[in-house]
Amino acid sequence: MRRVILCSTAEMVTLEGVTKQAKVWAEERELSWAAVWTRRNRGETWADALNPEPREDAVQRARKNTCICAASTLVTLDGETKEAPEWAAERGLKWQTVKMRRMRGAGWAEALCPQLRGRRWMDSFTMANG
Repeated sequence: MRRVILCSTAEMVTLEGVTKQAKVWAEERELSWAAVWTRRNRGETWADALNPEPREDAVQRARKNTCICAASTLVTLDGETKEAPEWAAERGLKWQTVKMRRMRGAGWAEALCPQLRGRRWMDSFTMANG
């Protein structure tokens, strides 16, 4: 289980012998508070979280998480090649649905599948009669 690090914009942070509020450091370095908060919750130190230059592992992680889902992308399924939105329309899917499936890690065949995927995360929930 991942531990959440609580960090406040008002938290006092000392970098290079100077103490300021975390939010002030972020603003001076032109970083959004969301970016700083995300870095802290990944376990980075304040110095790393407030560094405007991304660490190499962060750059590699960003590259890994990108997917190609442009409307002009040519997709080949069953030996036939068409633009991705054309496949989506042909299968009764909205282009936005296909893009979101791709962004969540689905391949083209899965993203263009008209059937809904099973939602297993709620299987353990029960409705109490009351």
